[in-house]
Amino acid sequence: MYAEVFAPGTHGGNDRATCSICHTEWPEELEEVEGDRVGPLCRSFREDLGKRLPSAEYLVLGIGAPSAAVDPR
Repeated sequence: MYAEVFAPGTHGGNDRATCSICHTEWPEELEEVEGDRVGPLCRSFREDLGKRLPSAEYLVLGIGAPSAAVDPR
């Protein structure tokens, strides 16, 4: 999966639809978040994972199909 993750993306020239973080161009213009245009995937990392990770007791990484998150609390 290395090539899929780290391969350079193509750019169609629409800066208003290009994520400032991953530089992926999306089909629609992106909204600005804290001065950056952020695509839906990076926004989900920032909003979901970014808020929960600092207080997490552990982190499990793996390769496979995503599954529902389980909150042990």
